[in-house]
Amino acid sequence: MKIKQISFTRYVAVLLVAFGITMPTLADVCKNVTFRAHNTTGTDMKIYSVRYRDYSSGNTEALQEEYLPAINCAHGSDCFSDPQNLGSAFEPRENHNLANFSFKYAYWTTTGWGPKKWSSERYNSNMTCTNGRTYGTFNVP
Repeated sequence: MKIKQISFTRYVAVLLVAFGITMPTLADVCKNVTFRAHNTTGTDMKIYSVRYRDYSSGNTEALQEEYLPAINCAHGSDCFSDPQNLGSAFEPRENHNLANFSFKYAYWTTTGWGPKKWSSERYNSNMTCTNGRTYGTFNVP
């Protein structure tokens, strides 16, 4: 009698299929989301990241942070992030209610860029994350 060895990965895959368990996919990621901020600091600023709460995740206390390529924003201007994909295959965001947005920013001083700090939390009336959505305009700070 010949015994075939099955790899652990193949064994797990067979069990998942047998029990009808599916893995999350990237389809659950909220794609091409942009953020719009209005600079009210009185000087130029840079935005480094955005933080928010996912009210559909079951853990409304956890803050999610998305790092952004530094956004230069002149005083009094509206500034947009590059499109971001929010979430992952294991932390879906599409069609989730996102709120309590805040931005990590620094503003220009007479001696250079000041320390990075968080703006106060801002809200949107419609919180549902959909592909291609722009959140904002949020006044920073």
